[in-house]
Amino acid sequence: MSSFKAFLAIGAIAMASLIVGDATPSFADPTGTSFVWTADNFQGSDPGTVVPFGVATSTASGVTVDSSVSTSPTVPGLTVGGLEYIEFSITTDDDGFLASSLTANSSWFISGLNWGPGSDPAVGAGLLFVSFDSLGTYLPLDGTAFGLPIVPNPGTLAGVTGAPALPLDISGDDVSITPFDVIGLTGGAATSMGSLLIALGMDTPTALSVTSMHVGFEIVHVPEPASFALAGMGLCSTLLIRRRKR
Repeated sequence: MSSFKAFLAIGAIAMASLIVGDATPSFADPTGTSFVWTADNFQGSDPGTVVPFGVATSTASGVTVDSSVSTSPTVPGLTVGGLEYIEFSITTDDDGFLASSLTANSSWFISGLNWGPGSDPAVGAGLLFVSFDSLGTYLPLDGTAFGLPIVPNPGTLAGVTGAPALPLDISGDDVSITPFDVIGLTGGAATSMGSLLIALGMDTPTALSVTSMHVGFEIVHVPEPASFALAGMGLCSTLLIRRRKR
């Protein structure tokens, strides 16, 4: 499994430019395609549910997975703007806590995301944003435990715009495969969804009230095979997060 880049802020960086060899910001809506959702220790586990892109779908893991595509806003230091912006929401079907076990690791894996026949594969253009909510109310986060600033979510969906978000660097990552794993994400600093949320500044009752998580990211298309160099497309940020070697 490909992993997100680690929680590690490295300070302010100068304005840079993103150079993707043979890449294009062209819009290629994945609606009408599908992806596979696999999960462990959410409301349950799921060996693999096919989810049509853009269609809210209840899965065997006890969560409904929804997805959307839009044009990304321009937010200095956070997003390039004008690119495809992919968003996923993972919401419990019973309005209960996201994880069925309070002590076990929680993970999910989206695979096979594609943009239809003739479309080039896509890679992350910069940051991926993660927010958590309780019955639709997005919750404050504190990244101190990970040395990571919390930023406003630039997502385009009603309710998520401006919500507190964790920024993770996925620049250049193949986004046809999108994973989330508490232990892998934090390098073992958190071992369950509950401990992750508590490390992010929630008290126990608030952590246990979390019913949904939301992720969003910009993408660019790169012909395959591709050779590319990434250095930020006008991104000036304190948020560059290095890949953790597994």
